[in-house]
Amino acid sequence: MTGASDALIWHHTSVVVDDIDQAVAFYDSQLGFDVTLETRGMAELIQQMLGVAGITCDLVQGSSPLSPHILELIAFHNIPEHADSRLPIWPGSSHLAFVVPDLPAAVRSLIMAGGRPVGQVTEFPEGPAVYCWTPGGAVLEFEQWHEPPLPGGRR
Repeated sequence: MTGASDALIWHHTSVVVDDIDQAVAFYDSQLGFDVTLETRGMAELIQQMLGVAGITCDLVQGSSPLSPHILELIAFHNIPEHADSRLPIWPGSSHLAFVVPDLPAAVRSLIMAGGRPVGQVTEFPEGPAVYCWTPGGAVLEFEQWHEPPLPGGRR
């Protein structure tokens, strides 16, 4: 376990793109990524995570023969005009995701270090997750899985 959050693994790096299909095709043809998870039209869960009503997204995660690390590509739709320009919803922005053994404890530690949650803790099939502002203004995601991570950080 690493740091005050007791992070178990660095699960994925997420990059916001403007066209999910074009991005997936590029990462497949140029870097050999294989799609491992695909969700289209996510609404309620992403709205809770971001605290932004009405926003939706298409999300694809992929693996590479070069590394066990997961790349997440995400395209947002229905972005409200008033949406915070610092949120990781604009093409070119990103966030990092870490699996932690105790989500409430990790969030408390983050708050004590000067960070804060972006939206609500949101329950996904794998377990609860929350986006958080770091003191430097970046966004990270803490996830707590119902099942422990497999070797290489896979579910």
